[in-house]
Amino acid sequence: MQTLHVAKALVETPLVLHPSRASRLRASGNFLWCGDEKFYIKGVSYGTFAPNGCGEPFPERTCASHDLQRMRAAGFNSIRTYDVPPTWLLDLAADHGMRVLVGIPWAQHLTLADTRGGRRALVRAIADGVRVCAAHPAVLAYCIGNEIPTQIVRWYGKRDTEHLLRSLCEAAKSIDPEGLVTYANYPSTEYLELPFLDFHCFNVYLHGAREFRAYLARLQMLVGSQPLCVSEYGLDALRHGETAQAEMLQTQTRDIFQAGCCGAIAFAWTDEWFRGGAAIRDWQFGITDAARQPKRAYAHLQRVLRDVPFAANGWPRISVIVAAYNASATLDDCLTSLLQSHYPNVEVVVVDDGSRDDTGAIADAHAHADARIKVLHVLNNGLSVARNLGLARATCDIVAYTDADCRVDADWLHYVALKLLNSDVVGVGGPNLVPPDDGLIAQAVGLAPGNPMHVMLSDEIAEHIPGCNMAYWKWVLDDVGGFRPVYRAAGDDVDICWRLQARGYRIGFAPAALVWHHRRNSLRAYLKQQVGYGHAESLLEREQPEKFNGLGQVRWAGRVYAPLATRVLNRARIYQGVFGSAPFQSLYQPSESLFAYLPQTPEWYVLLALLFALSIVNPLIALAPLCGVLWQVALCARAALSLPTLQKGGLQLRWLIFIMHLVQPLARSWGRLQGGLGPFRWTRGERTPDTRTTRTHHGRSALRSFIFACWGEDNQDKDNFLRAVMGELFNTRCVLDTNTGWEDWDVQIARGLSARAHLLVATEYHGGPKVLLRSKVRLGSSPLGLAGVSALVLLGAYLLLKDFGLGSVDNYLDALGIALPIVGVLWLLWQRAQLAVRIDEALQRAAEHLNLKVIDSKAGRS
Repeated sequence: MQTLHVAKALVETPLVLHPSRASRLRASGNFLWCGDEKFYIKGVSYGTFAPNGCGEPFPERTCASHDLQRMRAAGFNSIRTYDVPPTWLLDLAADHGMRVLVGIPWAQHLTLADTRGGRRALVRAIADGVRVCAAHPAVLAYCIGNEIPTQIVRWYGKRDTEHLLRSLCEAAKSIDPEGLVTYANYPSTEYLELPFLDFHCFNVYLHGAREFRAYLARLQMLVGSQPLCVSEYGLDALRHGETAQAEMLQTQTRDIFQAGCCGAIAFAWTDEWFRGGAAIRDWQFGITDAARQPKRAYAHLQRVLRDVPFAANGWPRISVIVAAYNASATLDDCLTSLLQSHYPNVEVVVVDDGSRDDTGAIADAHAHADARIKVLHVLNNGLSVARNLGLARATCDIVAYTDADCRVDADWLHYVALKLLNSDVVGVGGPNLVPPDDGLIAQAVGLAPGNPMHVMLSDEIAEHIPGCNMAYWKWVLDDVGGFRPVYRAAGDDVDICWRLQARGYRIGFAPAALVWHHRRNSLRAYLKQQVGYGHAESLLEREQPEKFNGLGQVRWAGRVYAPLATRVLNRARIYQGVFGSAPFQSLYQPSESLFAYLPQTPEWYVLLALLFALSIVNPLIALAPLCGVLWQVALCARAALSLPTLQKGGLQLRWLIFIMHLVQPLARSWGRLQGGLGPFRWTRGERTPDTRTTRTHHGRSALRSFIFACWGEDNQDKDNFLRAVMGELFNTRCVLDTNTGWEDWDVQIARGLSARAHLLVATEYHGGPKVLLRSKVRLGSSPLGLAGVSALVLLGAYLLLKDFGLGSVDNYLDALGIALPIVGVLWLLWQRAQLAVRIDEALQRAAEHLNLKVIDSKAGRS
């Protein structure tokens, strides 16, 4: 197949094994590494060129050597080729201290993989290209493709395209297992999910500074915890001028590295461009002209590359607070990483929270060796108190928090400070990853559910950042009174985020502000941690019940970035535009289905137990809980199977993931039960009345609806009244939903799983500041409550009619058949009446708080 043909001279080049393999790169976290040092790709594209005297699609050796010398002088350390380079070019690159991103060409614009023979030919083309360069120390990585056109991807389909690229990646790895592999994607096919790549490349041509930075943030969210390189960006000097080209390249290069990308490859080195058998002369993307004379962009890039990734001066001081309790196994590693930070102005405050091991001694030893470390030894009062004590001792404007079982990246604080300085956020967080040297169980725990993860409202704004990696302006923490002491082990990070957002503050996310977080190294320790997290959720639900749904699950407004794709019910959809013409084609994930998170709730296990108990009456009833168990097993198996093919650990890791997904909901539910967040939450008590004035209730017990009216003479408006009512309802354990603009009510109120009510408020103006506020409450039942009662009615009918007759009441099954529907209906009505009482109490307390006079609290009752 001619379009897949690799030049014979390249294919037959003998494999040269270079003895120096220590300099080969590896990918870890969001960065590439050369040994223990980060390697930032400062690259420029090189090619494509007319064939030289040997028929190779590269310049002559003398010209190439001169090009590499000039690149090195400008600050570049890498080149990207679009053809497989001959060995002499790789040797020249090594001599000049340059690395080569090897592009392996194949006909991406043709549907060659439709047949088995065509797919094999593609695999051979990749393998032959890698074989030419395998093990050469100048190789940066292998690029197995460049911008498969949108229409070709649509032809194959998303899944088949991903499978094709995975087979090409495996072909490259089979020849050079230690070589890095990537694929150069672009916005029109950004929806391709390629976790098997070592790092991700994107070609991005956006000229607006704001749009470019916003898209970088989006790409960081798409690739997750893998490195991201912008493999092409540039501007045509022929149409826009050399000055505009130089300024844009300088700005975008700085933006790329400050966004936390592992590299940037400017397009292109020279205006000389040869494609399709002819020279291309109608554009000038090069930073040198066709004669290799530098343009203005050359000098601009030379200046900006000196400071990559960060400028040396002008950084604010940061206090890093580490709360430690019995952390002798990991504290030394944590403090060592903090002292090795590249950040120039840092102090470390270690709070030894009453540890019973050598934690205090380890902290003191570091403090004696380095004056930047301060140690506080206190009695054990829990995590929140320890963090507050560290906050009080901090002397810097920015306070950053990490845990004693974390190892911070050397540039962690740089990315934190950049986000706080360059945006309007008051806090910033970043990812926390499992260290690659941790054991198999720790790696499995990192992929299991229930880990501290960030929740994103957008590509740059977070709803929640985990406590092991968070930083705030000190004044904002002082403004909200720090962390609530009730959170002794977990939950304080979620609570502080919600409290700040309630005051109108925003929290940012820096994808490259990375910490390595040691996970639990045994299944027992993992389950104990999940029990603690469940208990923390019960504390959160007491303080902020509006954030929880009727099943006790947190109602995140944003997207939870978990390490595995466990959403199996709702298929993601791709926005492709009319006839596939959209320039940015995104993958949209619908909200998680009820049946996906129901197995994670205590109610699920109560329901299964009740159904198994009822199977004594009729064995056929056991089919329902059996299906529920099989459904839960299927969800766990799907999570384990969603690991990338090239993931280390193999079958053993998948089994661990399956088991942890199976048992984690039990541990989490047990923790919630210990904290009082059990099933049937309407049986729980009120919030402690220390912040409320107690009063005797003289309310109602309604079953359908009622009207509440109150009179005011100080111009109280509807919004103030609704806010007051909602505040009161929060304190009575109610779950609230506000109108999104499509409903005919103002607030939906729920308490428990069965009762629901809709509140509508209208204002009558009676001249001057006199107003009459009328509130209509419509009571009803939830679909889940109605379904439960219907099931009881059907079960009762079955028990009564099982012998095709009514039978006698002295038969206990017939009595049960009569009692079940009655009990179900009475329970539904009782729950509705109890909700009416709660709402009436809230309306009266709100009216009292706003100095309104209740004039008709029973009008319209039915």
